[in-house]
Amino acid sequence: MKKSYLEIKLRAKKRMRGKFSDPFVIVIVGGGIYTIINSFLARFYPRLPQDYIFIISPIVGLITSVLGMYIVKARLIPYLYGKVGVKFKELFKFEEDLKHFFVFPVLKKILYFSAGLIVTLPLYPLMNNLRNATSDVEMESIITNFLEQDLSLFIQNGLLYLALSLFIALILVKFTLFPYIVIDQQVSWKQALKKSWHYTAGNYFRVLFFPFAFLGWFLLGIITCGLGFFYAIPYYEVSRGYLYLSIKEEKGDGGELVFDTDTDQVITNSEDDPLASFNSEF
Repeated sequence: MKKSYLEIKLRAKKRMRGKFSDPFVIVIVGGGIYTIINSFLARFYPRLPQDYIFIISPIVGLITSVLGMYIVKARLIPYLYGKVGVKFKELFKFEEDLKHFFVFPVLKKILYFSAGLIVTLPLYPLMNNLRNATSDVEMESIITNFLEQDLSLFIQNGLLYLALSLFIALILVKFTLFPYIVIDQQVSWKQALKKSWHYTAGNYFRVLFFPFAFLGWFLLGIITCGLGFFYAIPYYEVSRGYLYLSIKEEKGDGGELVFDTDTDQVITNSEDDPLASFNSEF
């Protein structure tokens, strides 16, 4: 039987009630470290040739972003299986599965970049003129002339980009569980893509609308000037993890992993499966 959003959120709350510091360190500190690293590296961009900035900046941003996502998921999976405590050095620990983890974010970046490229190609003459402009007055004149003559083209391209982006986003929902599968099941990126597609079959809208179950918490974060996000974001990430575990079990792949405190590893042991207690609670 499929778990409802409420059941999944209650499971996450119960897990976090034991020790909130763990998901806080994993999600907020772990993810934040790589955001800070990216911001620090960005301070050196002005020293680079202008042409290189447009190439290096997105590449470095992608790398630091993926490293942050990897650390969050890699530390979160053992936590979901019962691990207690997170060492600071674990926030810099990367395993062999990182190379597989990288594939999906890169593919996603390529898809959105391709959509942007398709839309901006007709605008290349405008961008080239702006790039060659020698003064602000000349740039303003170029933009004014373009808007007077080709405003409809600009609007059409904008709408096309929105449509392409929405289409890509809806397709990518099928691969939302990819990061969890790569780390949890230690499979290749190809297998993870196939499994994510399989897992979301019959669960597409369940996965798509899951973030909306946290709108109240996100609004609370805004109302509290960001303070509420320190709880809401770890709560959301833990809940997403349990959504994955729930779907994994429903598809017949659950019931084999627990965290062994003696070996500090996730091991096979269906008798002590945390999903068993997850089921018995509801």
